[in-house]
Amino acid sequence: MIQLRMLGAMLGVAVAGSLVNGYLVDHLPSLVSPAQLNILLKDISILSTFPKAQQVIVRQVFGEAYNIIIKIVLGVASVQFCSVALMWRRPQLTLF
Repeated sequence: MIQLRMLGAMLGVAVAGSLVNGYLVDHLPSLVSPAQLNILLKDISILSTFPKAQQVIVRQVFGEAYNIIIKIVLGVASVQFCSVALMWRRPQLTLF
C-alpha cells in the first residue's frame, strides 16, 4: 500500500509540475524576454535582477501558478479521502 501512495505522490508532483510549467510558459513571455524566461524557469533567483515593477508582475504570475498547484493537491486529497472512506471496514483488521 505504501508503494502505491508513493506512486500517487510522484504522479501528482509530475502532473502539477508540468501544468505549472505550461502555465508559466504561456503567461510569462509577454512580461519577460525569451532569454530571461529560459533562465527564470531554471533559476528563480534571477528575479532579483529584474526591475521592481517587473518583479511584482512576475511574482503575481508565479502566485497564480502556485494556486493551481494547491487546487491540484486539494483534488488529489479529496479523491484519496473518498477512496479511504470506501475501503473502510467496520471491524478493523489487526496484525496479531
